[in-house]
Amino acid sequence: MKILVTGGRGFIGRNLILFLRKNTSYDIFGDKDEDICDIMNITSISLVLNKIRPDMVIHLAALTFVPSSNPIDFYKVNTIGSENLFKCIIENDVSRYGIVCFSTAGVYGIQQEKYLNEELIPNPINHYSMSKYCMEQLVKKYNDRRNIVIIRPFNILGDGQDINFLIPKLIDKFANRVPLIELGNLDSIRDFIYIEDLCSILLKLINLGCNFGTINICSGKGYSVCEIFEFLCDISGYRPKIEQKELFIRKDDIHCMVGDTTKLFSILRSEYQFTSIKEILKTIYTNKLMKLED
Repeated sequence: MKILVTGGRGFIGRNLILFLRKNTSYDIFGDKDEDICDIMNITSISLVLNKIRPDMVIHLAALTFVPSSNPIDFYKVNTIGSENLFKCIIENDVSRYGIVCFSTAGVYGIQQEKYLNEELIPNPINHYSMSKYCMEQLVKKYNDRRNIVIIRPFNILGDGQDINFLIPKLIDKFANRVPLIELGNLDSIRDFIYIEDLCSILLKLINLGCNFGTINICSGKGYSVCEIFEFLCDISGYRPKIEQKELFIRKDDIHCMVGDTTKLFSILRSEYQFTSIKEILKTIYTNKLMKLED
C-alpha cells in the first residue's frame, strides 16, 4: 500500500513517516521535495497525487500555532486547503482505502463534561480550532465517496517540537538552567500523549480501516502546568523560580481538556498502555541535554 502524508515535514508528520517506514512494509511518501505540494494550489496537489497514486492519504498539513496575529491564514490553509485536497483526491480517483484527516481536540472548546467524548457538540473558541472544525464539516461533503476518519488528537509531546509550545518551552528552560521562568495559567489541565504512542495507535487504526467517523486520541488522564513543573524539577534536580505574568495568560484558555478514551479503546478492542507523563518528560529532557552537549 502507498501512503501519502501531507505535512510530512512537520512535527507529527516527520515522526509518523519514520515510524511507518520502520514498522511497516508500506511505501510512505511526504517528506521528499518531489512529494511536497502547495495545498492552496489545485494543480500542484493534482500533480503530486497523480505521480504517487496513493492508496491512502493521511492529512496533517496545517497551520497549528494558536496565538497567530493573522487568523485568516488558519482558514485559508486548514479549511480551504483541506477542501482543495479532498476535491483533488476525488477528481484524480486516488486514496481508495480512505483518508485519515487530523483535526484537534481544541474543537471541543469549553464543555461541562469532565471527559470530552466524540458525541459532544463542538464549541471552538479560537481561530485555529474553528478552522479545524470547519474542515470537519467539509468532510461531510465527501463521506459518500471515501471513508474518512477524523482524528482529534489531544496534546502531543515529543523530541523536536516547536518551543513556541508551552511544554517544549519549559523543558528547554530547564535544560538551559534558566533561573526564572515566566508562565501564564498554572492550573490549566491537559491530556498529554507521547508522539510514539500517537504513531502506534494511528498504525493500528490504519490496519483496521478508515470507517470510524470521528475519534479521540487521548489517554484520559490530565495534568496541570504546576504538576508538569514539579515533574521537571524532580527529573532535572533543578528548581527555577516561576513568576505568573498577566501577559502570558490567554483569555481564551480552556481550564481542563481531558479526552474520553471509550471509543478509541472499543475500536482497538483493548486498553492501550500509554507512556506515562513522567517518562515522556524524562525522555525529552534527557535528549535535550544530549543535544546541548553536542
